[in-house]
Amino acid sequence: MWEDIGDRNHGNLFLLLKSNVTMYYSDRHGIERPQISFEMIKRRIYGLFKKFERKGYFQGAFGYDCVDNGVVYGDKEMTFKEYLDIELNLQIDFSKMDDFLSLDEGNLFNLIEFFYINISKPTDSYYHNFGDCGLHVHESDYDEGRTEFQTELNKILPYYEKEIFLNSDGHIENVDVDLRERISTASVGQSNFFTFIPSVFDKPVEDPDENLVSVMMPFSMEFNQVHLTIKEACSESSIICKRVDDMWENSILIQDIFKLIYISSIVICDFTNKNPNVFYEAGIAHTLGKFVIPITQNMEHIPFDLRHHRCVTYLPNGEGLGELKTKLIERINFLKRKL
Repeated sequence: MWEDIGDRNHGNLFLLLKSNVTMYYSDRHGIERPQISFEMIKRRIYGLFKKFERKGYFQGAFGYDCVDNGVVYGDKEMTFKEYLDIELNLQIDFSKMDDFLSLDEGNLFNLIEFFYINISKPTDSYYHNFGDCGLHVHESDYDEGRTEFQTELNKILPYYEKEIFLNSDGHIENVDVDLRERISTASVGQSNFFTFIPSVFDKPVEDPDENLVSVMMPFSMEFNQVHLTIKEACSESSIICKRVDDMWENSILIQDIFKLIYISSIVICDFTNKNPNVFYEAGIAHTLGKFVIPITQNMEHIPFDLRHHRCVTYLPNGEGLGELKTKLIERINFLKRKL
């Protein structure tokens, strides 16, 4: 039988998962932040550039001027302006905001990618006091600098009217609205979405399949009849059913599990016996916005964090599995109409 354990909550958040975006009032209460104009984008990026410049984040690549030693070159063996001219054919005075504000979209985005390539976090530096010469960087870390720059920039770009972001390769990309809607089956018709930059999983090449149900459950003989019942329910609902042991495409099992959840439209999770793997897999499914059907033989096996979801309980005997099959067919057919 179905037990009412609450309704789901959906937030109106645009999150880049590696951005460390501060959760302000509007974010916590599901109020969408307004989009910002191209003019404002340029002003904010200029401020971000000046912040990193003051902290010496471009000295690893381009060096610095010293009152004692003159021009001290960095890894590029050119000054910032010289290298920018060669790479992008841009002549711009970064001491003047008006020059920066004159950039068109193509040159601005080229410049952002140029910043990403050449930025590095100082790891060994000192302040030269004589003549107020300034900060001198001797050693720096490009990976750390790029990560920090990407994080800060992606607090700005997603709110641009064209919905863009800087990916981990240092490229400006558009948020693919169609793709994010296909991935998230549980928010059809809504504008709420996540943009993922996965660090553990590889993004599957395949798009989600509206006719695929995946099953997350313990692997033991006592669940064989349960698995068979789920497959029968899917078959009678004219939808494909797969469990991770039906595929072997990656050397790492969890990548196959992630792919199966990613390409599914519905995920059935059996929480019987409090299997930790199933909890982990349910978390992935919820995060990807999938329709999740929780089932269990005992409501006591549902942890507190999941008890606000509705769950179908069943007994592992002939009559109980027959009722489970009926309930699954009913639920699957209902969810199919929302796909």
